[in-house]
Amino acid sequence: MIQPAATILKPYLRVVLNDLGIPGAGPLPWKAEMTFQVFAKGRRDDDNCVVARKILLDCCKRLGFLADDDPTHVRSIDLPCEIDRQNPHTVITIRRFKSRFAS
Repeated sequence: MIQPAATILKPYLRVVLNDLGIPGAGPLPWKAEMTFQVFAKGRRDDDNCVVARKILLDCCKRLGFLADDDPTHVRSIDLPCEIDRQNPHTVITIRRFKSRFAS
């Protein structure tokens, strides 16, 4: 039986919340900037990486980590897919979004 992605990600997202200084459950209290970079075992099309990002954002929303995955709550950036044959993985970086136009 295949586990839903949200179930697999839940313990990792809890660690991220603690690292950000946000104990317990609940959405981030600020707009997040999330970057996604996929390191695949072999050649991967960039559009597949975009699908992976969508799944991860949906999981973050479903687990209550994000209030919503719309532009009001999160800004997401895709980085090109890279090859790492020995250690395929995905790196998600979460920061507090700061507009470069803010005064």
